[in-house]
Amino acid sequence: MRSATARARDAAQIRKLNQDQLAYVSQRDAGYQQQWSDYRRYHENDGERGYTAAPRSSAQDDYARARSDYAASLAQWRRDVTACRNGDYDRCAN
Repeated sequence: MRSATARARDAAQIRKLNQDQLAYVSQRDAGYQQQWSDYRRYHENDGERGYTAAPRSSAQDDYARARSDYAASLAQWRRDVTACRNGDYDRCAN
């Protein structure tokens, strides 16, 4: 067994390590709390004034329009294929 002096020295060192860790965790948590407070304060009125997205660019508008045109063309093609298969041969591509 170790001496009482060695045990007391170890206990003091463990106590200091625990206190240092507690100080670190307290400081870290205070930082987290501040960040969450800032976040809540920034967003607290979002429900009242509503969310507004960033304005769309012309490239985004062009892409959305192209996708819409493609979807309409695809839908028309599918209708033509269905009509062709049902005997309306004027709607067949060949």
